[in-house]
Amino acid sequence: MSFKGLAFIRQWAKEHIYKPRVLGEPQRSAPDLAKAFRKDARSAQVKLDEVEDEVGPLEKGIGKLMDGRPLDTPK
Repeated sequence: MSFKGLAFIRQWAKEHIYKPRVLGEPQRSAPDLAKAFRKDARSAQVKLDEVEDEVGPLEKGIGKLMDGRPLDTPK
């Protein structure tokens, strides 16, 4: 078999064969795994953005008393 033929088979195997980690686990192809990983990464980024939006006002309020004065100012 030629080098190009071997390279093609190797590339095809990388894209389409996934060996299960656990005996009995269904096999998934590499493109399916990549799609699932991207989806998980997007949802994780959305959750991180939501948390940052919630924490932003809290960070601004840290260090202030209830009436809005900074902690180090006398009453």
